[in-house]
This record gives sequence, structure tokens and C-alpha cells, in this order.
Amino acid sequence: MFNDTVLSLLVVESDLDCTDYQTHNIDTTNNLLPIMGAMIAFMQIGFALIEAGTVSLGGVTNIFVKNMVDFSVGAIAFYVIGYALSFGSDHESSSSPFIGSEGFFFIDVNQCSFPMLFYYFGYAIGSVTIISGALANRVTLLSCCIYSFIYVAFIYSVAVHWIWSPHGWLLIGTQSVQFVDFAGAGSVHLVGGIASLVGCALIEPRRQRLTGAKFESPPAHSIPLVSTGTWLLGIALLFVNAAPVYTLKNVSEQSQGALVSLSMLNTVLCMGSGLLVYTFWMKATHRISVFTDACNVFICGGVCASSCSPFIQPWAAIVLGMLCCFMYVLFSNLVQSRHIDDVVNASAVHCGGALIGLVVSPWLYNKEGIVYSGSIHSFEQFGWNVLGVLVLVLWSGTTSFVLFLFLKMLKILRLPDLFLKSGVDFFENGQPAYIFTHHVLPKLSMQRSVGTAGHQHDRMVTTAMKNRGDSVSEAGLRVEMDSLQQGDRIVDRIRKQQLLDLEQQSSASRSSYRATKRRMSETSPSEEVNKKSGSERLQVETVNFPHNNDNDNDKDIDEAVSDSFKVSPAPKRKQKRNKPVESSKERRFYNVKFGVEGTVPSNSQPSSHSKAAIDTENTRARPSNYNGVNVVGQRASFDVKNPQPIPSFRYSYGKVSV
Repeated sequence: MFNDTVLSLLVVESDLDCTDYQTHNIDTTNNLLPIMGAMIAFMQIGFALIEAGTVSLGGVTNIFVKNMVDFSVGAIAFYVIGYALSFGSDHESSSSPFIGSEGFFFIDVNQCSFPMLFYYFGYAIGSVTIISGALANRVTLLSCCIYSFIYVAFIYSVAVHWIWSPHGWLLIGTQSVQFVDFAGAGSVHLVGGIASLVGCALIEPRRQRLTGAKFESPPAHSIPLVSTGTWLLGIALLFVNAAPVYTLKNVSEQSQGALVSLSMLNTVLCMGSGLLVYTFWMKATHRISVFTDACNVFICGGVCASSCSPFIQPWAAIVLGMLCCFMYVLFSNLVQSRHIDDVVNASAVHCGGALIGLVVSPWLYNKEGIVYSGSIHSFEQFGWNVLGVLVLVLWSGTTSFVLFLFLKMLKILRLPDLFLKSGVDFFENGQPAYIFTHHVLPKLSMQRSVGTAGHQHDRMVTTAMKNRGDSVSEAGLRVEMDSLQQGDRIVDRIRKQQLLDLEQQSSASRSSYRATKRRMSETSPSEEVNKKSGSERLQVETVNFPHNNDNDNDKDIDEAVSDSFKVSPAPKRKQKRNKPVESSKERRFYNVKFGVEGTVPSNSQPSSHSKAAIDTENTRARPSNYNGVNVVGQRASFDVKNPQPIPSFRYSYGKVSV
């Protein structure tokens, strides 16, 4: 297809011969390694879907963005530093048992090692994504980039050198035993799970979990996303646990096929047995089985099998899966009891599964396990695995603590609570995943408390919010958030007092109000409305306010709203007991006050019915009987005490039209 001139541009030699090349005791000539590396990287899709389905509606876009950032930053980190620290040089004389020292930017790396490079890259990406899921929707984009780079380049790579490099001290072991981690239970899952646990311990939990007495996690917003992500991640784990078979030397192709099949079978049995035990256990004890936890147990079984998938019999895989179920429940309850907010229970899944796989599997190894032989060698193997687990926990915990503590001291680790409350997608990404969650105005922060029809009301709090793209410091936003919370308390107190005043009105005033309401509903809004209530005479004229829909004037409209916008609390309307509730028609009450001039007769006297409102949509006028302005739909209100007509505004997906 190409001539010799074009072929000369190839980075890799066209006649490369790797027959006699040996490095790291790995068969790098196998062409299946790059394909397996791509399938291992496929775990990223499963992680993203599980996290997206678990978080709230306002943080789905942020999940996908952070997963793409992990993938991109992790690739650069592994290329620049990670590979060099993981495997170092091809020469044994220059290698260290603790850390690699050569191969930065893939310089002086033999071309025959390229299949192995991409293969191990997939494991690195999967490990850092564990942290992303545990800290979902709470970390800033900057901190995500920083910890992803440092984790892949240093924390993960050093652990990989100890376990998988032929010069690593854990793999060398003693004369008769060595640390056995076949597919990354220690280097990928345990190191990543401990790092995620430390990060969750240092970052503050979500406010939704602090409101309940049991520190319960908010429910997942999309079970289909969680289920689909679990299936994809489970299929990816089949390739994760079987791929290392192709790196084994002195194994024939027929033996490789049998070992790959056995590894995948043991993985499926381990995942399935754990899921079944959890389901029936929860049904017997709690009468319900939480689906998201069942999915986590399913993944936990696959993590456990990664430590020893080709070294155990199928019956042993079933035993490991059953133990993973109990380990996950124990670990998850322990984390929750310490008020550590792990969004997807990543620490319980990956730490629990890795611990069972690395510690229990030496008892079940084929022919050499403690259950089979009970020899001194089998107990030595068990002790060396336990030592490796302790070292990995200490290494990952210490380095992750320093990393996240440094980010926290710089005040760039956590997003402000204002972002979490109003929707991370809008502030961090500017594009929510679901259109009906886009309820935050550029200059207004709306806080809604939703009830049934007749009791539903919205509370709007005005604040000098940033426009999209503006940079606001976290400290400033936290101060603003505190002021908003204080304002909410004042508004609630005023509203309670207004409701109390309404309840104290006399029955005569109530009957007069109902009679006035009936008379007003029979009056045409195009005519002058004259009402009498006792000695009070109130005259209201119809006013039509134009609604500008031109997008070019949105900026002027926003400035006008922000300059003249005032908030006054609205009381809850009492619903008659015998009156059916119209659930299909939700009514929202906005308290808005604009400084627009108007005229009201000077001889009118204020009373309990000091305002009247004209509803131009329903062509009927309604009075208001509390100190504030009530605007519904296209209604204009008038205040006798403050003679100014009040135009209404329409709220539609983040735009204000007057």
C-alpha cells in the first residue's frame, strides 16, 4: 500500500525481530497484549456509568468529565514518569529493588517492549479511576488533575515495581516464596482503594448525608445506569484477570487457552457466588436487597479473583466469592460508622475484595495451599502475602494522606457547598446532563422545597452570583453560602410569623375575604375594578407589561433584575380538605418586587386586604392578604402601602423575561 519512502517514516522498524528478546521475564512478543490492554482500559466505561447512576441528577456530566480527565492525565503521567519508575531499565545492573530509574519519556526503551507498555497502561488507568468514584462530585477539576498525575506517576508506579518488576523486592521474596498478585489485586485495587479511603476521610462529606441520623447515602438517581455499568465492568474484569496469562513464558499456546478459560470461569464463579449470598442473606435478615450494594458485591468478587484466578480450582472461587460478600458488608458498615462519605463504596469494593484475595488465596492454591498440603512452605507463602498487604496499605495510605492533605491546605481540594447544592454540572461544566435540572440562573441561586399541589412553593434567594466563566475564590463562595444560609433562617422565621398572623385573623375577616374574592372573579380584567371592604375603597387598573423574548437583550434584563430584585417571604396556602388536589397543575409562587412607578387613589386606607392582583392568564383578579407580593404566572400585583404596580416575570430554563 505504501512505498519504501513512506515505510521509512515508521517509528518501529519494519523488519523488527523480537524472537530472542527477553525482558522482565515477560513474553513481549505476544501480539494479544495490546488488545488485552485495550480491553482492560474498557473498565473506564463501566466505572463512569456506575458513578453517573449513583450520584444526583445535577452531577452526571461532571462524572463523565472527571473520568475523561483521569484517562488523559493518567496516560501522560505513565508516559512521562510512570513506566520508568515501574519497570526501570532492561539492564539488571542498573535496576533497584525499590524503584525504577530509567525509561523516562520512553527514552532508550527497546521497541520490543512496546506491547507491554500499553498493556500495563490499562491497569494504571483503572487504578486511578477508583479514587475518582469515591470522591465523585466533590473535588475540583484542578485537584483531579493533580492527584491523578501524582498517583499514576509515583504512588501506583512504585507499588507496581515492587510487585511486578523482576527486580522488585516483594516479587523476589525469599529463596522459596514470593508475593503472588496475578492480575493486580494488590497493585491496582488495594493501592487504589486505600487512596480513595484516605481521600474520603480528609474531604468533607456531602450535606445530604449529614441531615439523617444514620449517615445514610442518598439513593442512586438511575438504576439502569448502575446496572449497565456493572455489567460492562464485570466483562472488563474477565479480560483483566485473564490477560496476564499471555505474559507467562514457557507456556504453550494450548496451555494459554486453557488457563485463560479457567481464569474467566473462576472470575464469573467468584462474582456470582458473592451476589447470590448477599441477595438471600439480605432477604432473610432485612426482607430487602439493595440493588446498588448487590452490584458492588458482584464487582468485589471480580476484584478478589484477580489475585489468583489461574491458581485455584472452581470450588475455591465460589468460597472466595462468599467471603467477599461478608467482607464488603463489614467494610462498608465500618466506613459508614466513621462518617466517611464514599460515594460509590469504592473502598469497600476494592479494599475488601483485594484483602480476601491476597490473604485467603494462599490457603486455597492448587496442590500448594494450606488446605491441600499444610506444609511449612505454604505457611511461608501465606505470611509473605500478609507482609505484602501490610506494606501496600502503609505505602498507599501514607503517600495519599500527604497528597490530599496538601491539596486541602491549598484550599483547592473540595468544591463549595453552594455548587453541590445547586448542581455541580452548571458551575463546573456549564452543561447539565438532564435539561430539567438546569434551574440555576446566571445571577440568581434558586432553592426549592417541593411539595404537593397547593402546598408547593419556591424560595428564591438573590445573591451576586458569578456569570458563567467568571472565577470566584472558594473562600468567597463559602462566605456567600453562609450568608445565604443565614438569610434562609430569617426568611423562615418571618414566614412562620406571617402564618401565625393569618391564623389569628377573625372569622369575619375570612368571610369578607372570600366574598371579595368571588366578586373579583366575576369582574372583567379590562375594566376598572372597584371593591369595597368595610370602610375601605380600593381602585385597581389593568396594566399590561411587555415580555421581551429577544436574546440580545438578556444581559440588560439580567442587570435590571439584579438591581431591583427584592425577596419577601410567601406563606403557604391552606388547602381545603374536601377540595381535590390537581396534581397535574403545579403552581409556583414567586415573591418579586420591582421599582416601577404606578398610581393608586390617595384616599385608600391600608387594611388586612391592602393589595389586589390581576391574573391576566385566567382573566380574574385576586387580592392578597399578607405583607408581601404574590406573583403567579402572568399576574400583576398592587400594593396600597407602596403604590407601585408589580410586573411579573416568567422563569424558563435559566432565562428571565420581563
